[in-house]
Amino acid sequence: MRKGGIGAVGRRVKGWEQSERASSGSRKGWRLGGSERPSASPSPPKRVVRYAAGVSDEANSKRRGGGRVRSVCVFCGARAGTDPAYAEAARRAARAIAGHGLRLVYGGGNVGLMGVLADEAVRLGVHVTGVIPRSMVDVELAHTGIERLLVVETMHERKAVMAAESDAVLVLPGGVGTLDELFEAMTWNQLRLQRKPIALVDLPVAGGSFYQGLLGFMRSAQEGGFILPATLSLFRAGASVEALVDGLAAWDGEA
Repeated sequence: MRKGGIGAVGRRVKGWEQSERASSGSRKGWRLGGSERPSASPSPPKRVVRYAAGVSDEANSKRRGGGRVRSVCVFCGARAGTDPAYAEAARRAARAIAGHGLRLVYGGGNVGLMGVLADEAVRLGVHVTGVIPRSMVDVELAHTGIERLLVVETMHERKAVMAAESDAVLVLPGGVGTLDELFEAMTWNQLRLQRKPIALVDLPVAGGSFYQGLLGFMRSAQEGGFILPATLSLFRAGASVEALVDGLAAWDGEA
């Protein structure tokens, strides 16, 4: 058992009727809330772990960064978006992570780009850790085919635990939730709560690129004196998923 508030594997987590496969043989299905759920894998998560209430930003202290990257946290949308290129970018991210032998940490969902990312990573044999609030487990949004599912109480705890479980950050297309996660990770770098490289996948779209407006805002904020150059020293943006993951994998702790 891990220190710092992780409960024992096997505890019922409000809606989960079992937490791991019986060693004596396979079960007919993985049941969530009493109903059969399809998944990308015939097996349930090998570990379903409940984080105790009260997980804070201090949980990130064990992964402050500055060393070799072994795991990448991917932030992305819970919707698939209107362009098939978004889902393909999620698959490419999974393939790039697999190619470097890295572990994947993500939001634990089975829908949108999150689901596409996790499905492809599972198919490729990547060790996947999902972190999800219990409220989302209760409405059957948790991915049941991944290696490890960490259940937390709040969205705040979710971000802290995702940070604690990863060494670097990759951001795919997404909405306000994805932006919230991105800016919190950047803020933690700025406040020296962590030191982790952050890569933003800025896909080409009609008339420009997906995050063109966001990057313009960041330049304006820097020029206006609200974002320090040091804050952006660990931040990169680019159109190539593979090149960005290559950069994360090669990061040696220097900006």
